[in-house]
Amino acid sequence: MIINLKVYKLSSEHFEPIEEWPEYFMGYKLVVYKPRLLSRPEYGSGFVRNFLWNLITLNDYTILYLYDNDKIVHSKEIVSRNFRVSYMGKYDIHHQQAYTYPEYRGLGISTNLHKLIGSYYCKHCDNFWVYHDVVNLASQRVIEKVGYEFYSFAQLNTRTKVVRLVNKL
Repeated sequence: MIINLKVYKLSSEHFEPIEEWPEYFMGYKLVVYKPRLLSRPEYGSGFVRNFLWNLITLNDYTILYLYDNDKIVHSKEIVSRNFRVSYMGKYDIHHQQAYTYPEYRGLGISTNLHKLIGSYYCKHCDNFWVYHDVVNLASQRVIEKVGYEFYSFAQLNTRTKVVRLVNKL
């Protein structure tokens, strides 16, 4: 199966750098989880998923969680420059999937977390990349609010997980 995507790019110069992650963000506890190759899964992540992503990314994979007391509000995956899609440069970072729980949508959480991620990683990369399914208009709004610019259309083969740029859909 093929999923049609929109690919966006944003220069790291767009962000003001920060040195460390805040303990709280937008009133929610921020947990920065860096699963290790053989570590015990935490925060709802699975052992197999952690193991495979750590192999693929050479142990440079981060998941951000926002908590409202003991309830997860939002999760966001970040893959560093070790795992690159063909259009990415050597010092680029790719945002992976994000999920905001329904009762917390519309509060600007995803938009502001994208900005926070940019501020944290901007000194260590050239560009940030993100793609979304063309029918996911909520993701498109978030990405454009942050300042990302449309780069190209792409197609994701769900069997091989290969992303290929295309001129048009």
